[in-house]
Amino acid sequence: MSKRVLGLVLALVMVLTMLPFGAAAAEAKTYPATRIGLCEMLYDLFDGSVTEEVPLPFVDLDGLSEHQLDAVIWALANHITSAPGETHFVPNMYVTNGIIVTWIYRAAGQPEVSTPDVPPYYFYDRPERWCREHNLLEINGADESLYFDHAGIPDSLAFQKGEDIYHSKIIINMPMPHVTHIWDDGVVTRAPTCSSVGEMTYTCTICGKTRTEKLQVTSPEWDESTLDKSTPATGTAPGYAFYHCKICGQETILVRTPALGDNALAQDFTDVAADQFYTEPVDWAVRRGVTNGTDKGVFTPDGTCTRAQVVTFLWRAYGCPEPETDEIPFVDVEKDAYYTDAVLWANENGITNGTDKTHFSPERPCTRAHVVTFLWRAEHELQGAGFGTFEDVRSLNEYYYHAVYWAHNCGITNGTDATHFSPDAPCTRGQIVTFIYRTFSEPVTFIFYEG
Repeated sequence: MSKRVLGLVLALVMVLTMLPFGAAAAEAKTYPATRIGLCEMLYDLFDGSVTEEVPLPFVDLDGLSEHQLDAVIWALANHITSAPGETHFVPNMYVTNGIIVTWIYRAAGQPEVSTPDVPPYYFYDRPERWCREHNLLEINGADESLYFDHAGIPDSLAFQKGEDIYHSKIIINMPMPHVTHIWDDGVVTRAPTCSSVGEMTYTCTICGKTRTEKLQVTSPEWDESTLDKSTPATGTAPGYAFYHCKICGQETILVRTPALGDNALAQDFTDVAADQFYTEPVDWAVRRGVTNGTDKGVFTPDGTCTRAQVVTFLWRAYGCPEPETDEIPFVDVEKDAYYTDAVLWANENGITNGTDKTHFSPERPCTRAHVVTFLWRAEHELQGAGFGTFEDVRSLNEYYYHAVYWAHNCGITNGTDATHFSPDAPCTRGQIVTFIYRTFSEPVTFIFYEG
């Protein structure tokens, strides 16, 4: 191959000194969305030049025009790209949106992005932001606010040259449909209540596809004027009352009022010390009617809960909502069991789908992973913030991964020690009421580990 010596790159000088490119082209030239196409487009856009011959070590450049060879030499010399291999440039390899914005960013002489230890979307983020800030991108002529898929591969590339780089436009022609769906403002297709989540439906204005989002349950409003039945508190015994919700008019909640001589309900239990992490949660759970003790004066905080007990605790915490159906999908859930309504509600709201299609396994012990996953689903599967620190919760493939780090980042759990969550350990009664209590409370600063 003929030798060439690199000359000065006029485009880079123009960008740094803001010299004009000249008059705008009457019509945009189209290039293939390949490595050679992108090289050639940038070479033309930045008025690149090569004045002398230099050797190229690649064996796969046969058939390229002299203009294309100059574009490759210019791109390599200015560190816009490197070759995938020592002997191959792979000119016809397709380029992604992330590569396109990165090469544009480099061609404009911007600081190098050097973060090889992070996923590609972080690597491409700064070049994309720079291109958008300078209004350099046009994606199918669509709204610039569209989500930019870094892994997307365009059909072709083009540019419209302005008086300088900041007045030019790089056109990325994506295949239809567009880079992503363009959603309308959405309509409420099921209004939320205090007992069930609602649903918002969005429709793509391009293809008509729909997607849904859950709407947060509303807070119950208990109306004391609709008192259904009550047992007044005495000097030594707590009182109970059922109230109707103002919003739905159907659900009732058991309200436990302390005995007239009580200072703290947890003190009713001989096995709940005043300095435990679960002391206040036990107090709250009993007052709210989530659970009572296992016997008179006994709460059993270290006892294990079954799946039936856990969903019942959750159901009561959410106000004992009435299930939408009385058809039981599980063969091991009796119609008159204390937990039947709770299981139906949990199944209807996607909190649990059973251990298989026809079994709920109500007497199976609940693990810590199960409990935080139930809570996470009840709170609409919010994402955890980034990666966590638990050595025993590392794989994204685990069903409980996002639930654990959502709970951790929301202050619901801090693990059994600083580096372990213990997902497969049985969840104790003390831990369960603590998780539920913290879900319904403001985030807290932990003092005790749950071990």
